[in-house]
Amino acid sequence: MIVRHVPGPYRIGLWIDADGYSQTTASSVAFLQPNEGFRGSVMERETLCFYDSTTWTPSLATPAGC
Repeated sequence: MIVRHVPGPYRIGLWIDADGYSQTTASSVAFLQPNEGFRGSVMERETLCFYDSTTWTPSLATPAGC
């Protein structure tokens, strides 16, 4: 799976929690608060793209359709 991020005015970090004990993985984003604080509404958009590892090798170029 590929997570594509649409850049916005605030810095964000992609948080991936891979829990070895329960064998589960969860992802989320964390907004890094600017020095002046957040003002107004904040909107964030990510797109999840699923790919087939037999037809695409992970690289800097995304697979077709992503």
